[in-house]
Amino acid sequence: MPAVLTGTVAVTGAAGFVGSHCVLTLLDKGYKVRACVREASDESKTGFLRATPAFASGQLTIHSCDMSIVGVFDTVFADCDAVIHTADGGYPAVTSGKEYRVTNKQILASIEASPVRRLIYTSSDEAMLDGNLALLEANPIVDHRRYTNPADSNSYATSKIETERMFEAAAAASGGKFDVMHCNPGDIIGPILSAHQVTGFQEEVGELLQGKPLAQHANGRPWMTVDVRDVAAAHVALLMADTPTGSPKAGQHRFLLDTNDKVFRDDLGKHINAALVRLRAPSPPCALR
Repeated sequence: MPAVLTGTVAVTGAAGFVGSHCVLTLLDKGYKVRACVREASDESKTGFLRATPAFASGQLTIHSCDMSIVGVFDTVFADCDAVIHTADGGYPAVTSGKEYRVTNKQILASIEASPVRRLIYTSSDEAMLDGNLALLEANPIVDHRRYTNPADSNSYATSKIETERMFEAAAAASGGKFDVMHCNPGDIIGPILSAHQVTGFQEEVGELLQGKPLAQHANGRPWMTVDVRDVAAAHVALLMADTPTGSPKAGQHRFLLDTNDKVFRDDLGKHINAALVRLRAPSPPCALR
């Protein structure tokens, strides 16, 4: 399918850490953006979006989209060429023994009733990693073809895989109306754009800066870090990519977003301190001419 080089893109979870960086990257590339948030009038979470010149010009609009409401995306998607879906609808509900994300069915229904041609889904490298470190050590190569062993995965990884497959099946059933690509980032760090984004990894970094120790992960897994700005750039780059014709090969539309950096939580303080020392170092004196 041809790339989505221009036009209007809806971003779910647009006030969130990844979503907001996707919004800014899209605006910088000249796209019009429909920012989907839980409550558009909540200044504590949307004020930083309203402060952008793009909001004043109308290039960016903000929409209340409670994912639990049937049809909530219909109007927003009605004039969109693509959707970047960063919002996390919560852990999977269980129906008839099969796990799936109920809220994501609302996304699909609205896409199917709209002109949307591409869906970019924010999955996770957790959908590619084995929670059992012995299995990971036995097979250390992690790439787009690998899926977490369902017998040894947590509900988060399982829900990501189920959602990936749900979206892929819907795209295949659309007969070419829309396609789907998955971004699978590692442990995302980087600059926050609003105070409410101080959660997860960003909160842990903040606690370290306050002198609070962090225990290592129970299974000894290090952070496999990636900058949020690179994650956003990857989402937008996939809008600009042509998709292969014919039936996709296994994992062909999954993209692992990780660096080779592996940082253990109990070493984070050392790395942060080293970075702060570099930032605080005085500039060398200018030579007199």
